[in-house]
Amino acid sequence: MRTIQYWSRSWNVSRNNFSPIFYLLLVLLAGCSAVPERIQPVEVVAWEVRQQQLATLQEWSVDGRVAFRSGLDGGQSGFSWQHTAQSQRFDLTGILGAGSFSLKSGLSGVELTTGDGEIYRGEDPERLLFEISGWRFPVKEASYWVRGLPDPQFSALPMVLDKKNRLQLMAQSGWSVEIIRYQYVGELELPALVAMERGDVRVKLRLTNWKIG
Repeated sequence: MRTIQYWSRSWNVSRNNFSPIFYLLLVLLAGCSAVPERIQPVEVVAWEVRQQQLATLQEWSVDGRVAFRSGLDGGQSGFSWQHTAQSQRFDLTGILGAGSFSLKSGLSGVELTTGDGEIYRGEDPERLLFEISGWRFPVKEASYWVRGLPDPQFSALPMVLDKKNRLQLMAQSGWSVEIIRYQYVGELELPALVAMERGDVRVKLRLTNWKIG
């Protein structure tokens, strides 16, 4: 029988077998593995700057859901809110036991139209809505709160900012207000979830579709 022998070569591993380029590659690879992942810094805007930016926001609209609770009674509704420098319109698509409403406020006063076409007029939007629907909602002040601002016509004490200098908690006009979550709308950070409480009345706004201008 024929025996086949494989010829093998023994290598003597020593530093002389590797070129300087090899060592350079090792150094570069080690350096790459040692570089930590870069963490993008969180931009923190001063409250005064943020306040000025949000105060100039006059033309806006937002849709969402609102939940009302007063004692043992409660209800939910979709809403659509349009706001300009001179007027605003707050539409509720249907509250449990109260139906739909369209509440308009402007220089000529306040007008509430029911789903049946009945029209009521007054001077204060919160009072008119309460008289007709039985639900209390601070429409005027909340037009600031949903932007992450206190109403400048009333004191807001105490007022708490979060770590990014955004409004988080405050008490104003007899209401306790908490902005639970923010969202980006373009380059602005605007509230996404706002809770309000006054006595046994609780209101929660979920803001889902912001439009600016």
